[in-house]
Amino acid sequence: HVPAETLRGPCNYTLTLVNRMEPTSTKHDLKKDPILHHKASVSWHKDSGLQDFSSIAVYHTILGGTVQEGLPWRVALRVASSTSRTPALVVPLPSQSMYYLLDDFNHQHEHAVLAGATQLRYSSTHRVSRGGTWHAIRD
Repeated sequence: HVPAETLRGPCNYTLTLVNRMEPTSTKHDLKKDPILHHKASVSWHKDSGLQDFSSIAVYHTILGGTVQEGLPWRVALRVASSTSRTPALVVPLPSQSMYYLLDDFNHQHEHAVLAGATQLRYSSTHRVSRGGTWHAIRD
């Protein structure tokens, strides 16, 4: 638990995005990540259109239960600097789990979602939009 008063930026979410992601067994055109050598559903990125230093929350669930067959869904994290010698970190995502990208994480790091082998993934991403609307992030 991280008390809200210890964060530099806001965590009062104003925007929720819901994503449906197919596993590698059904979505064959996923590209292999050149660093981690696994297929990515979402390539390396920083979220844009957000209030500075705002936190991001992601809840995810796997269709068909809590046990994942084959390679699990994972989130990959890395320092967003071409000179960094820090290796990327890959964390498996159990079904019905949640993770947070707190405070200045989005300013200094990138993240990617590595596809699971056989099961469909749904996620909801909660953000603090700079403009308060979907159009502010889209544009």
